[in-house]
Amino acid sequence: MLGQKARQDMKVFIFVGVKNKRKKFLTKIVQVDETGVYAEIIIRKGKRLNFKAEGLELMVRLLPDEDFLLYEYKDVTIENVRLEDGRVVHQILCDKPARKINRRGAIRVELDLPGSVQARERVDYVTIRDISNSGVGFISAEKWELGTLASVDFQDERAHFTLNGEIVREEKLDETRTVYGFRMFRENLNLEKYITGKQRYKLKRLPKK
Repeated sequence: MLGQKARQDMKVFIFVGVKNKRKKFLTKIVQVDETGVYAEIIIRKGKRLNFKAEGLELMVRLLPDEDFLLYEYKDVTIENVRLEDGRVVHQILCDKPARKINRRGAIRVELDLPGSVQARERVDYVTIRDISNSGVGFISAEKWELGTLASVDFQDERAHFTLNGEIVREEKLDETRTVYGFRMFRENLNLEKYITGKQRYKLKRLPKK
């Protein structure tokens, strides 16, 4: 079932639950064939992660290129195996269908705030046009390649956010500026609270009937 949606270079989140706690790890698929899905090995503190300990609850989310679309698989098994070329990878198996999660319908809040986008040594000072629970829209006069991993930083009088993710879409605004869509890798509870507060403030300002 997992191999039907997976393809090479697709990003994968591995969620590990144990004793009411959950951790999340990001990797990417390096091979898909009839035997399963294989992802880059995750290394922490110089050691390969192993997901075979008893009591672990494992869940996987695949992130295709489509904006804000996820495929979620529960009750997966993950083993460390060696490919024919010698690489050690995570083999991910699941015989259950995926749950499709479309986050495109997330509420968006217009901001029009100054901010910045940073990728390695590059910093671009942009306008943060809008935000949602899953991403950011920003306006830039510079050219950004889709698929660029970056961080978006902005603040107002209430809060300051630095969000990590990927630039996933672009739309030409005029001759010199482009609107880019930025998808976050992780849900941010503080950002959700911030958006909720903005929505409540907007509703309070609406004229009463």
